[in-house]
Amino acid sequence: MSLRAVLFWSLFGGAASVLPGQDSSTFTADLEAAPWPFASRRFDAVVVTNYLHRPRFPQLLDSLAPGGLLLY
Repeated sequence: MSLRAVLFWSLFGGAASVLPGQDSSTFTADLEAAPWPFASRRFDAVVVTNYLHRPRFPQLLDSLAPGGLLLY
């Protein structure tokens, strides 16, 4: 089973794309002023910690695959 997940954290908009059994990628993105970096990607799980920018909530939901899990 393959799980695609993304984790958002900190006030500075860090993000990590996590794929078990494979290399993960980490990057920093301006999640408030720049375009949404995951516009064409869907994840089975989206985990958000220490980050609250309500205008991005629709994009977080759109980043979920059907039946996906959002942990905020």
